[in-house]
Amino acid sequence: SDNYFDALGLRPERGAFFQSSRESLPAVVSHALWRNVFASRDDAVGSGVRVRGVAFTVTAVAPAGFGGLDLERRADVWVPARAWSAWRANSGSRYAPAQIVVRLRNAVELAQAEAEVRGLYPAMVDAGAAEATGLTAADIARQKQRRVLLASAGRGVSAIRKQLSKAMPALIGAMAALLLLIAVSVGGIMLARGEMRRADIALRLSIGASRWHVLRAMLSESATLTGAGALLAWLIAQGGGPLLTEFLPSRRPLNIDLHPNLRVLAFTAAVTAAVALLASIAPALSALRTDLMQVLGKGASRTTAPVSGRGIVIVQVALAAMLVAASISLARSLAALRQQDPGFERERLIVAVLDPRTAGAARQQLPSLYAEVLRRAGELTGTADASMGGAPLMRGVGFRNTMGRAGSPLTEADRLNVSLNYASDTHFRNLGVDLISGRNVTRGDLEMHPTPVVVTESLAKEFFPGVDPLGREFGPAGPDGFARPEYRVAGVVRDVKYRGMREMAPPTFFAAFRGTEEMVTLHVRTRIHEGEMMRQIRAMLASIGPGLTPISMATMEQEIETSLWQERMLSFLSQVFAIVAALIAAMGLFGLITFTLARRTREVGIRVAVGATPGRIVQLFAGYASGAVVPGILLGLGAFAVGRRGLDPLLFGSGAGSVAPMTGAALALTFVTVIAVAVPVIRAARILPAVALRDQ
Repeated sequence: SDNYFDALGLRPERGAFFQSSRESLPAVVSHALWRNVFASRDDAVGSGVRVRGVAFTVTAVAPAGFGGLDLERRADVWVPARAWSAWRANSGSRYAPAQIVVRLRNAVELAQAEAEVRGLYPAMVDAGAAEATGLTAADIARQKQRRVLLASAGRGVSAIRKQLSKAMPALIGAMAALLLLIAVSVGGIMLARGEMRRADIALRLSIGASRWHVLRAMLSESATLTGAGALLAWLIAQGGGPLLTEFLPSRRPLNIDLHPNLRVLAFTAAVTAAVALLASIAPALSALRTDLMQVLGKGASRTTAPVSGRGIVIVQVALAAMLVAASISLARSLAALRQQDPGFERERLIVAVLDPRTAGAARQQLPSLYAEVLRRAGELTGTADASMGGAPLMRGVGFRNTMGRAGSPLTEADRLNVSLNYASDTHFRNLGVDLISGRNVTRGDLEMHPTPVVVTESLAKEFFPGVDPLGREFGPAGPDGFARPEYRVAGVVRDVKYRGMREMAPPTFFAAFRGTEEMVTLHVRTRIHEGEMMRQIRAMLASIGPGLTPISMATMEQEIETSLWQERMLSFLSQVFAIVAALIAAMGLFGLITFTLARRTREVGIRVAVGATPGRIVQLFAGYASGAVVPGILLGLGAFAVGRRGLDPLLFGSGAGSVAPMTGAALALTFVTVIAVAVPVIRAARILPAVALRDQ
């Protein structure tokens, strides 16, 4: 609408936003488009552009960073609502899809505004129905029964935010565990360094250095380590953060910027300071408790490594085991989802979503246009079969309605209990969906009442348990609240997943494809390479009519992978966390064994001198390492078993959160342990007594 930008409180970078008095068709371009296409020229304002074949005049440049309210669809051009009629001048369409945005007055609560809008909604439905055609009283009544909700748009409108919010506790938990692991590792480094410099620290204290001076030195070293790590992380996030958007289900440019900003920088600085402080506490306390006489005395060289070093490694291994087990669980869940049978043959199937009315096709032209598209798609080189349907599969959305067996009462528990779609007469054959009983439906069935439809097994079992569903009737609620006999079962097909691989196949029925639907899905089964077939489909559509381009086109395998965006992202991030955790645990174990070997070189030399074999030396240090690894693995897997419920909403399949991930984590960390301790243990087995005793 003409007041859109003003209502959002935006000011143009150049020019002026829409003005209702203008007769021409203005356009506002995004800052990115102005920079990339118009090269940031001032004369961009006033220049002409063509959008879908209609001429517009650029009147303004939107402020930098604004791409609309929808986070999943970035806008580059805004045109006034009246442009809709210019695009569809020949289509007979009088309505444009709209998103109503309201700004609350001061001191008005959301619930109060929502109640006011609900009060206005029936009048809005009546006003729309007065200009619409073909609506019955029952249709209007059902429309008025819809529940109106207001949602905050202050941070943008997002369909995937709610989905992602379910995974955030698990991601934050994994991040906290990894951060704790890093803090413990830095603390271990500082503790080992303090032990190696104990004599130096004691000497400094003995000649007058204050303990605060020693503490400050410890803090500065820890801050240097964590600061360098934070700087490296910031550089990685600059390039790696935007890569996460590749997992999001985007079929259009995203309106999301994941480059770190000042708030992220402030948070990172605070976390860095906390880690530096946490990592310095134990070494500092150890330094402050230094006994000068013991350290500077003759027995100083025979001081053994502190028990705290092994404790640090136990904590490292425990956190690593927990993260590795979680990663394996999520990976198994993703594999189980990918291996699910969706109820149709997904291989070598291309899906193209079409909306011919955006190309100016009139409603009465749609049946012949769809027939021509279907005919020519079937004649393409390499086409095995072609069909049309309504809503595309695996998009997370689809048609729903409230229905029941004819004559049965419908309650709130039945709300939106049935999914529906449309299918051409070749649809089930093309998708490889088995017809269990009855027959398919054709366009001629649409003239009959009740309308013959094809239902899935789950709908037949739910509505007509224990009886033959063929010929049975069902439908939506009438004015009396009882289901009307609007549809008759003509055939039954096997269950088909609709919105995604995670869902149980919903009770669904398929009506015959009318040919008047505004948006349809073309399915083409190909014998040749999918890329070549897509090029043929685009060329075929362009030859039928200008502007008849698919809204989106992909293989069904790609659609399924896109529908699993959250699972793929979680699995990827968990694997990154697990690998980093395992590497840190391995370095900690390597450092512990190396440090212990350096402190016990004299002991090893004496053992070898009195007859200890290399195998006994290996056994000595391997046992020392296992004394840290085994308790760590058991502690970490125990923590995973206790906290596994937090992962349950994210997992799919009975084996995803079973014993297998814990077994896999134990084996993985055992392998990492062997690699980490191999070098120092072999070095210990090769120590010569004469060299060891001379050096000591």
